[in-house]
Amino acid sequence: KMGRFSHIYLFLAVMLLSSSVVGVVGRTIEGDFSRSRLLVVLQSAKQKEENSIIFAEMDKLFETTYKVFNGALDEKSKSKDDLSLRFFDQPVTPGLEEGTFDDRVGRTNDDFHYDHLMIMASTASSFRNQGFTNDDVLQFFDSGRNLFIAGSTKAKGFARDMFKEFGAQLYPAKAEITGQAGQVKIQDLEDQGLTATKQINQAIKNTIVNVNSEVAFLGSGIKVDPDNSYSFPILSGNDGLKAKLPSKNVGGKEVKREFLGEDVVLVSGYQSRYNQRAVLSASIEICTDKFINATQVGEDVTTSPNYQFCL
Repeated sequence: KMGRFSHIYLFLAVMLLSSSVVGVVGRTIEGDFSRSRLLVVLQSAKQKEENSIIFAEMDKLFETTYKVFNGALDEKSKSKDDLSLRFFDQPVTPGLEEGTFDDRVGRTNDDFHYDHLMIMASTASSFRNQGFTNDDVLQFFDSGRNLFIAGSTKAKGFARDMFKEFGAQLYPAKAEITGQAGQVKIQDLEDQGLTATKQINQAIKNTIVNVNSEVAFLGSGIKVDPDNSYSFPILSGNDGLKAKLPSKNVGGKEVKREFLGEDVVLVSGYQSRYNQRAVLSASIEICTDKFINATQVGEDVTTSPNYQFCL
């Protein structure tokens, strides 16, 4: 079975690094939590430019730090960015139990640099050589902090492992996602699986993300563990969407695997009783400037359903 079961209760909301992938990645943390610390781990430095609309809003809400997987945000730098999540790898004062306030340094001995973590480096197999392990991320979440992880058709070990920890599983790399994009036109992407959908979890739509137009999507799909009552779909496919997965050998026979429409989850969520939230997106493009501009229906970007969904 997939997922984390310790002391968790389902609450249909999303990560909302500020309240909704920020709508859902974005609007929940406001008021007393504003200007909290956010680390964004990018696949490459250019990704910051490709997501400039969303990140500009993030910068208004958080003390945001951008770092790059297997490189540096400063492309001229000869060293890799340090992605350490903790202030201290070990207690500063020997003998203190984990989580104990340490007078010598003025903080708990297991404290983290950040309050929220966005990992958008889907092709990373591991971040161990840059400062954190999978267990560090899980401890970060269990300590009451929020998490957003973007997957993709090219996702490797880290993203796939993390999805499983939160009651979800990314489709295999060779899965084919096809659908109808409706009025959405994005150059060079129409024949690569571009689709559009407005199938948003109704409980979330009623309380957090009020999007009535179709959200453009390009990426993989997610299987949400039906036995894990703590994980839930956020965005699913429209009726015209089809996911074709590689055949599976069952009892010596090759069994075709296809999923249609709402059975194909595109973004899923997970929430604990302490209100920390994880949002898992099978698309790394959904909140990019390209997708926001392509779905804009009015005079500014706020009319874009992708903008509304992400913020």
